[in-house]
Amino acid sequence: MERDFFNDPFSLEEITELFKNVVVKDYISVRSPAFKKLNVDLNLLHDKEILNMMLEEPRLIRRPLILIDDKLIIGTDKSAMSNII
Repeated sequence: MERDFFNDPFSLEEITELFKNVVVKDYISVRSPAFKKLNVDLNLLHDKEILNMMLEEPRLIRRPLILIDDKLIIGTDKSAMSNII
């Protein structure tokens, strides 16, 4: 299933479920202008705070996200992709 989360945003429940088994901060696009504008130290934030930031600004989420058998990976991570396939 494909989803454009810019046009169809996640709910808090959906995003919490999606990121439940991963290190949430690994899925933040730290090089994006949207993140740089925030001027925050990601290491000082709790997962819940990061998820709320993602809800407010979806451009913070690294993409593409791929969910396979309850495993969430970033589509540009070739080693993770090859391990799952």
